[in-house]
Amino acid sequence: MQELVEKLEGQRRSVLFWFVVTFAVWQLGTLGQEMLGTGAHRWLVRAIGGVTVVGAIGWIICLLRLQLFARRLRANPRAAHAVLDERFQNLRRHSFVAGYWALLGYLVVAAIVSWFLQAPAEAVVTGGILVAVVAPLISILWQDRGDADA
Repeated sequence: MQELVEKLEGQRRSVLFWFVVTFAVWQLGTLGQEMLGTGAHRWLVRAIGGVTVVGAIGWIICLLRLQLFARRLRANPRAAHAVLDERFQNLRRHSFVAGYWALLGYLVVAAIVSWFLQAPAEAVVTGGILVAVVAPLISILWQDRGDADA
């Protein structure tokens, strides 16, 4: 049973890690397209578009991996209880708090920068979405990594 729990915890960390990577690639590509607009070189716009597509496809694959992971948890309720224990629920709570503060920090910086530079509204919103999704995931991975190493 312990071996199964350790395997599932490793899979959970892997899924969360790839969620961060693929979502960041997807949204950074989108952000690049919004910042460059149509005035950039055609090859650069195509390259950034390709990065965006790769990130979006990776994100979809991660969603499928998450569904498979959830199915594995449902197949073994005792292992699911061990994987989603009180420690992980506490990590999740702390991660949402970290995400809130990261998003608040992003909004403050965006407001200050807006006094000096004008950015497209879509870019500011995309950046906010990026921070809101990635910050809690990075926080949970960081905290979980520390517990796994101990």
